[in-house]
Amino acid sequence: MDPEAFLRHLEVGLFIRQLGMDASDLPEAPDGDAGPLIVHRTEDEVHRCFVCGQRAAVAFLVETQKDDRRWLDLCVRNAERLYAWALERAGERADTGHLFPEAEQ
Repeated sequence: MDPEAFLRHLEVGLFIRQLGMDASDLPEAPDGDAGPLIVHRTEDEVHRCFVCGQRAAVAFLVETQKDDRRWLDLCVRNAERLYAWALERAGERADTGHLFPEAEQ
C-alpha cells in the first residue's frame, strides 16, 4: 500500500479505543485547514504525548463520533506505535479494501 493511501485509511480514533482511551479526553481542535494547524501545533507550541506524557513530536487531528475535532499529540515512540499498529491492520484488511470496517468500531 502506498503511503498516501495508508494515511487516508489510518483510523486514529480506533487506535485510541484500542489503548482503552476515549477521544473525548483529547484537547479540542479548532476548525480550519489541517495542514497549517498541525504545523503550528508541532512547531510553535509544546504539548505532551497523550499516551506517556513525554514531549509530543507529532499531532493528529481526530474527528470524533460527535463530529468535533480533537488533537492527538504523540511522542516519536508512540507515533511509531500508531504507524506499526496501522500497518499491521493494513495487512489484515488488504483483501477487503477497508482497513477499519464499521462492524469493528
